[in-house]
Amino acid sequence: MANPVAKTEIELAKNTAQFEVVERGRNFVKHRISDPKFTAPETYALDLSMGRMHYDDGGYWRPVDTNLSTGAARIGADIGQKTAGFETHFNLSLSAPWTAEYRKGAKAIRFKPVRLQSGTKQWLVNPAVTGVLTGDTIRWEDAFGAGIHLEWETEVERLAKRVILDKPLTLTADLDLVIEVQVENLALPGIVPARFLALGDTTCLRWPISWDAAGEQVDGKLLLSKSGGKTYLTHRIPRTWLATATYPVTIDYLVWDVSVNYAVAAGTDDAYCGTNTDSPYDHKFSAASGYFQFGDNTTVGKRTKMGSSAWFDNVQVPRGAVFQHPGYETYSIFYVTTIGGGEQTSITVRYYLRCAALDDAAKISTDLLMHGAMTTAKRDITVDFLWSGLEEHGYAMDSSIEEVTNRDAWREGNSLVVYADDFDGRSDANAYRRCLSYDGSSTYPPRLTICYALDDFGQVF
Repeated sequence: MANPVAKTEIELAKNTAQFEVVERGRNFVKHRISDPKFTAPETYALDLSMGRMHYDDGGYWRPVDTNLSTGAARIGADIGQKTAGFETHFNLSLSAPWTAEYRKGAKAIRFKPVRLQSGTKQWLVNPAVTGVLTGDTIRWEDAFGAGIHLEWETEVERLAKRVILDKPLTLTADLDLVIEVQVENLALPGIVPARFLALGDTTCLRWPISWDAAGEQVDGKLLLSKSGGKTYLTHRIPRTWLATATYPVTIDYLVWDVSVNYAVAAGTDDAYCGTNTDSPYDHKFSAASGYFQFGDNTTVGKRTKMGSSAWFDNVQVPRGAVFQHPGYETYSIFYVTTIGGGEQTSITVRYYLRCAALDDAAKISTDLLMHGAMTTAKRDITVDFLWSGLEEHGYAMDSSIEEVTNRDAWREGNSLVVYADDFDGRSDANAYRRCLSYDGSSTYPPRLTICYALDDFGQVF
């Protein structure tokens, strides 16, 4: 996948006579468009992301690009990248002394996967396996044996590791499954007691989360221990959860280059919800879901109508702005993911794409807030579509955005919430889609591009 910000700028360049960047912020970039077919000289395109588009480089917002390359690798590494004040470097061969390095200045933490283990049964990492790079993600196919893969991804604010199990493993007796990783420059013995563990002024480990193909999640446990003078980080996944999970299963933990408080707050940007037919207002919020889902999922004989929301902060659009210019539409983008096999490609999903009709939408952080925002949203955009494994999908939503920015209390820089849902049950049974959220990938979260115009004096039409 290419960087989404760069892709937006390329598409704008194709469709406009001339455009220039007039403003950047942490999560947005604003272009001024000059095109002969517009009589209004002040026409803009605002590209917004749930995640981080830029980093502060001495008072200047610099675009973030997380793609790895050989030219950016430090000595002793095969590939690497440096952006937003930190570096990540990798060795592609699992026989190398270390696999991943996370570096900020002179400080660095290194990781090397060792084994999966349950009692006396173990699956050792295969040193003969070499990783394959795609953009910002490296995948080691069958790293721990047939059907047990390893992925490492460098993201905007974090380094993500995933182990993917294609099918259940035969575990020993009633013991949990443990992933063991050797760690350098990290000394902290004992059980990690909190969801976010600070490793310094700006770095923290997130409590690990695993998810299966049906969207069920479970928290793991982290343990840091020493053996033979070496430090090991182990991630324990409950055997009882693995026994009932729908495969494939993805096991994950993350390292951030942000403050602990910020990492916690970022999780509330994401919201997954489901409504079943037995309780039509049972909106379910998830603060740390790696994906969004919408459509209809039938599990254990019960229909579940699903929807999700994306919270966009600091929307730099003035009140009363005019939208719906030909060729310059306001649209949303959702990045498709096949995490856990969640992309159902053979069934059409029917859903609404809409905004919450609120002056300055707050982050969704509880089931109650989810329900309140859902009931105030304008349901004027209907989408019927079939996804077939493509990378991304975007749909125009000018009228829904315009309804929000025309409100009397709307001010430039306010926040809004976008929903994709099928709460009237229009989709066929088991027709649903899964897309990346901010917690699933800070590089590929949902985003918006909003095009609008002002008059000759810079006033809104």
